[in-house]
Amino acid sequence: MNNNQNFIQNLEITIPEKTVELEYFFKIMGMCSNTKIKSPALIEATSNPELLPTTSLAIKPTNDPAISFQGKELGNDKYFIGKLPIGFNLTNENSAINLKKPKITIKADAVGDYSKIEWPYATYTQLSFKQLFERINNKVTGLDHFGIHINSKLLPSDRYEELKKQVAQSAYLIDYPHGYEWPFIMPASVEEQQNGIKAGMTRDPKFEFIYNYKFRYPEIQLDLQLNIHPKEVLALFPKPYGYYDPDPVNGDYCSTVYIYTGWNNVSLRFDLRFYIPNFSSTDWLIENGKRITG
Repeated sequence: MNNNQNFIQNLEITIPEKTVELEYFFKIMGMCSNTKIKSPALIEATSNPELLPTTSLAIKPTNDPAISFQGKELGNDKYFIGKLPIGFNLTNENSAINLKKPKITIKADAVGDYSKIEWPYATYTQLSFKQLFERINNKVTGLDHFGIHINSKLLPSDRYEELKKQVAQSAYLIDYPHGYEWPFIMPASVEEQQNGIKAGMTRDPKFEFIYNYKFRYPEIQLDLQLNIHPKEVLALFPKPYGYYDPDPVNGDYCSTVYIYTGWNNVSLRFDLRFYIPNFSSTDWLIENGKRITG
């Protein structure tokens, strides 16, 4: 890598404009210290625009989301995780409209409203964007990372390794310690891309690949940092819509909720990160992980 044109300049996540309660998604993103609402169709997310890649959320007239690694010298290779397109310099992607809609029942507990989503093949308990916003309003400090959860049946290992190799050749990709296949794209300067990075700098949002995941659809993940302690977070997101699955390495760190978006082929999850004093996930990854090179 000899110049910054060989690097991923921006990581664009396409959000369909018909997403249910999109206005509340904007309200949630607007609470993050490292996001900017640039227009009704664009959210930028970066702590430092000199670190590559930056991230953007683009609202487009598509039926499903897409993930595009953008840069002039990166080509146009495209992969599919099920029906989710992911690749380099993607053009506007679209899939056939699924006219089937679930039955939605609004329920309530001591915390607030939540949603029962009934499809012919399964029933889910989720939150809407509005229901999530009402729980975390004034409790969000930043966006730690985005991620994509990949079922190996939807993207075979040889194609995944090909994608990972291309990303490693065009970004600072760092492995998750202790052998888990959860590599992170770590925003870095051109000099750092060539010579290595050090801890001590804010680099959020990062981007994570979670491979060999078990669910039937790919899942886009947003990991938000909250300003409240574990017991308070868990109290906001009890069962049946809140999920708590400790990290196998770092233990307790978040509660998870799934969002009803109206998307047909992709799930959306929010990981709500506990306030843990004197801990930086970015520094921990840099200090304990190793760079993956192409």
